[in-house]
Amino acid sequence: MKKKLTVVMVPSTSRRNPYLHLLIRHLEEQGTAVIEGGKSRFFPILTQVIRNWKPGVVHLHWQHPFLIAGTRFRTVIKSLMFLGELTILKILGIRLVWTVHNLTSHEGIFAAVELFFCRRLAGIFHALIVHSRSARRLVMEKYGVSRGGKIHCIPHARMTDYYPCRISRSPARRKLKIPPKDLVFLSFGLIRGYKNLAFLIQMFRENPLPGVRLLIVGPPFKMDWQRDLAGQIRNPERIRIIAGFVPEEQVQVYMQAADVVLLAHRDSLTSALIPLAMSFGKPVMAPATAMMQELLPGEANFFYQPEVAGDFLRVLQEIPRDSKERRARGEINRKRIMGIRWQDTARLTRQVYRGAREGESR
Repeated sequence: MKKKLTVVMVPSTSRRNPYLHLLIRHLEEQGTAVIEGGKSRFFPILTQVIRNWKPGVVHLHWQHPFLIAGTRFRTVIKSLMFLGELTILKILGIRLVWTVHNLTSHEGIFAAVELFFCRRLAGIFHALIVHSRSARRLVMEKYGVSRGGKIHCIPHARMTDYYPCRISRSPARRKLKIPPKDLVFLSFGLIRGYKNLAFLIQMFRENPLPGVRLLIVGPPFKMDWQRDLAGQIRNPERIRIIAGFVPEEQVQVYMQAADVVLLAHRDSLTSALIPLAMSFGKPVMAPATAMMQELLPGEANFFYQPEVAGDFLRVLQEIPRDSKERRARGEINRKRIMGIRWQDTARLTRQVYRGAREGESR
């Protein structure tokens, strides 16, 4: 009987993350045994490998927990230890796969040091996974990966497999006490500095369009960020922050109450909010970056040039007030993302596991 492929997935929060929860579930359905790793303080992956001697693959997501420490010096030491740990794993014949979700941590703590070590990591790993062709180009450039074949593009699949969608627009708005005819823009997810939420608040505060609302929903990454943002709001009826964890069952309420999902961050390889918005059939307004324009159909969504003064407001004013047109645009998004299944994502990931052989180089 053929031996089941065993994968150590790190970091250890895997099953609490919707993306990784779905990926792991479908990998397991296709015959892959997935073990969470990275819980030990010292050599966290190697410790798990020894306990489960020996897995075929170590799959890394989000390198920051293994690189970043409280000071620059400690960050260097921690990163060197991580490089050593991975080198040992490679010598042991374990395949190393890394899904690069971000080039460096969103908060930019010791970004130059992290980037330096990420370039070293890219040389150690057998294969890298990204979610778009534009991300592949950036990873090749910033990490110095000369062989594009080492980087595999596997798109982020739909999110309706995780979040229920049983409520319609009208009852969702009644729950949130939002007038039925208002045009609602939604920023959803962790409240973090890189998302440029202060910019969004400023745009909606300084340009009070009639019947237009901004809704910012999600748990604050740092409490002072929530306080700073709340202090910038002058009219809570038009700009509203709902800060806190959103249970899975309640995500549909905010998504269905919204007319347009809004993104403002530019420096990112991907965004989980894009497949989430598309899965709920919502059009998206976003910066005209290569990644956004690749993932979002041009005929369905709205793009502004962040470096052009006044372009955000121009696009904001051009959003159709006709709900039928907005729904038609959202339906284009929904059909696009529904064609990206988790079964296919798991199958393609397994192919990377099987193909990530020793000897692949930069």
